Formats: sequence, structure tokens, C-alpha cells
Amino acid sequence: MSKFSTKSKKAIEQQEDDLIDQHMFVEVLAVIALEIPYLNPQPNEIEKIFNLLEKLNQSQGPIIVRKELGLTRTINGMHWDIMYEVKQKHPELFIEPEEETPSEVFDNLVQKHLNPPK
Repeated sequence: MSKFSTKSKKAIEQQEDDLIDQHMFVEVLAVIALEIPYLNPQPNEIEKIFNLLEKLNQSQGPIIVRKELGLTRTINGMHWDIMYEVKQKHPELFIEPEEETPSEVFDNLVQKHLNPPK
């Protein structure tokens, strides 16, 4: 029997009220993401959810599901990145800030030292 089969003895015996649907599952993931403690800097709520989804993306789960489904290659137009749709609809949320070069960091430190804020 497949690992992903929805028909099992336990599932047949359970009442539908005892099960969670996909919406409740997503809500639980969001609550879990918001409860994860972070060191400083503290990410905002959206970043916490995205961080959890990226961790799930990088886990072995997607690989196991693909193998179980018999999919060893990505089909054109098919994306296994669970963040793909969000990244497509809201690219502005994924813009990385430009990092300073080491010389820019040094110059900024010198400027702060020579011209301290009043």
C-alpha cells in the first residue's frame, strides 16, 4: 500500500469531525511559524511564515513525495517549490537588500567615528 493512500483502517473508522481539512492544516502551519523563537533581529510575521515554508521546501519531503508519485523529473510548467506561487504573485516580498561591500562598511564606520551624531 502506498504511503500516501487515503484509505486506511484508521481513516475509515474516524468520524469526519475528528479530521482536519487542508485549510486547518495551513492555519496550524502559520501558528507554528509565528511561535518559533528567533534571536535578534526578530523577523516580522510574514517573514516567519516564509522562513518555515522555505525550511519545508528544503526538507526531504518534496523528494519523497515525487518518488512515491513516480516523478523523477520536473515537467514543464510544474514547480515543486511550495513558495513558487507566492513568489510569482508578490515578487516585491522577496527582494534582497543590497549588501555593502567591505570597503563601504569601513568607510561608513570611519564616517560615523569622524562625524558622530549629535
